[in-house]
Amino acid sequence: MSTLNVRCALHTNTRYLPLTVTRIRSWSALQIIMAQVPLVSTDPIEVLTNKYLIEEPCVNKYWGPGLGAGFMFALACGSNWFIRRPMLSGIQKHVVFTILGGFLGKYIDSNRSEYLAERDAVLRHYIELHRDDFPDFERKKYSEVFEPWVPIR
Repeated sequence: MSTLNVRCALHTNTRYLPLTVTRIRSWSALQIIMAQVPLVSTDPIEVLTNKYLIEEPCVNKYWGPGLGAGFMFALACGSNWFIRRPMLSGIQKHVVFTILGGFLGKYIDSNRSEYLAERDAVLRHYIELHRDDFPDFERKKYSEVFEPWVPIR
């Protein structure tokens, strides 16, 4: 019987389960592993709850500061171009603008994260207070959603 080397991380809207390289002897064993994880949340509260189970991607950590630094560097180059100087002259201005842009991007990103966390907390609290208005989700199959297809020629 052949073995399968599986390296995966199951990302769902409710769980993050890193699985290291494991040897699985059959597809049924893999299906058993995947069946143990709830792939779709059925509770409205659980959709808004992260509990730090989902890791933030590496790109998201550096996107705000990188974008701010790049914008401010381009602003420094543009200001030199506008006054008809070589674009990279006065490199100290470029360095200062780039550093300030990185800090500004980090500040804006952290404020956005705080705002979104507060918004989610308010929504969670509202759902907890009005539990009757938010029933559990019903999982539907595609066959229940789509209408039967009849070809017309």
